[in-house]
Amino acid sequence: MSRKVMFVLLSEVLFAISLSGRTVCLSAPGLVEKTARLYYYTGARVDSLLLNIDSTGRAEFVVPVENYRGMITLVVPEAGAIELVLAEPVLELKVESNSISPETVFFPESKENMFLKHIFTSQAKNMKKQAWLESGKQFYSTGEHVFELIRQEKRLVDAAMKQLRSEIDASTLYAAGYYRLSDFLNRLFDAEQTRDEEKAEKVSEEMETELNAGDMFRAGRIREMIHNYYISMFNRVNEPEKRSDYVRSVTAALNRLGPPEHEDYFAGVLHETERFGWAESQREIIERALGANPDFRTNIHSLNEILSRYRKIENEIAPAVEGLAETTEKYERTLLAFFDSECGTCVEEMKILIKRYAQLRMNSVRIVSIAADTDKQRYKNYARKLPWSDKLCDFKGFEGANFTAFGVFATPSFFLIDSEGKIAGRYFDVDEIQ
Repeated sequence: MSRKVMFVLLSEVLFAISLSGRTVCLSAPGLVEKTARLYYYTGARVDSLLLNIDSTGRAEFVVPVENYRGMITLVVPEAGAIELVLAEPVLELKVESNSISPETVFFPESKENMFLKHIFTSQAKNMKKQAWLESGKQFYSTGEHVFELIRQEKRLVDAAMKQLRSEIDASTLYAAGYYRLSDFLNRLFDAEQTRDEEKAEKVSEEMETELNAGDMFRAGRIREMIHNYYISMFNRVNEPEKRSDYVRSVTAALNRLGPPEHEDYFAGVLHETERFGWAESQREIIERALGANPDFRTNIHSLNEILSRYRKIENEIAPAVEGLAETTEKYERTLLAFFDSECGTCVEEMKILIKRYAQLRMNSVRIVSIAADTDKQRYKNYARKLPWSDKLCDFKGFEGANFTAFGVFATPSFFLIDSEGKIAGRYFDVDEIQ
């Protein structure tokens, strides 16, 4: 193929992208020659576009996603940042200052961003006024003229808040959906902090039946925060049944979603179970999801890693541990402890394992630690604290042979291998190991 033909094809591709993508036009005379970066979101994935603001103070970003509908973040180092809605073919931004903030950015023709600004400005004003009126009531008695004026004013504020809520509920703009997500996050955070079971039950019901995963898919930081506070709520409320309730709840939510929200929500849930060390819950969620769709495949890397690991090793013969020496001692089981001495959680779990080493050895369990360290001196200093003799590290980090063979990409991770060489369990914390 000639270079000319390749250039023509490339031009056609770029033209097609500009037609189907969204355009963000920045006008900022006070930020001439500065670098601007625009972030846009696809579930957990964050992509960005980098441009220099030209000598006239303009920069034009083209987000190469057809009909993008969600949040974006515009950052100009040392000048500030702002979150915006991108759901219209062209978004015009005007910055009449040498800094970027909600107060200095204007949207001449964006219904989405004007509505979002209207929501948050009105809500903040009404809530502030409501709080002031509530505090003022305590200084007066029922029947006093000032008390009646305060009560009358409070009715007006309550009516204004109700009217705003009606506007939001009736709107089909993404801005309204983003506000609803923010409102849900606030109620979720309240339930998590107060450990209120009634509030937690209401939040769970909303997650399972109503929450708009389509809006959450491109909501940026709110997506991750919702996933994080949701599992944290179960960790703090109704403790005896917390894990089984979480599995049931997220499975119910997962079952009502279609692509691409389904796999993104799936990935978010499994990421949190990994982070919280809920290995059994993770396994049960995967079993339920794959039971309904055994041929499920995904392009999300983190989700693929977890599912590949599950399909590869669950109830199968464990891979050979590279570098492990033969022993004359007889053991019924082997516990593989994958860790990193620079990982705070790993160090705490290894402390627990050290305390239980004598008991585990008495119960015929061989301990083999496998480190992801790449600093030889740091590893040697730490390894001296480990009382068992089987201590492995090839200094290749997570690319090491044993990490790859067992599909480990997060530490700490523990594998219990039975007398037949089968993987009897996979855990993220020592307390889960029976």
